[in-house]
Amino acid sequence: MAVHKPRKGQRVSSFEMTTETTGSTAGATGWRKSARCAGNGACVEIGSLHGGAVAARDAYDGDAGPVLTFSAAQWRAFTAAAKAGRFDLAG
Repeated sequence: MAVHKPRKGQRVSSFEMTTETTGSTAGATGWRKSARCAGNGACVEIGSLHGGAVAARDAYDGDAGPVLTFSAAQWRAFTAAAKAGRFDLAG
């Protein structure tokens, strides 16, 4: 399965995301790994940003990889959509 990394400013699943410069942690603190991480290398880490914004990165790359940033409203919309099953694969 190919992994698609969005280009800076690319619209993905109706959520605007911006990508910080590779190697930047975007000033995020308190990085934590997803509870859904199965230890297979396909894990996501989430960090807190000023003003309630959220940063997300590939746990495998850590500080060396790209960081996606979401405003607080974007993160709430994304998590609500995920909980509602909008991103579930058909099958």
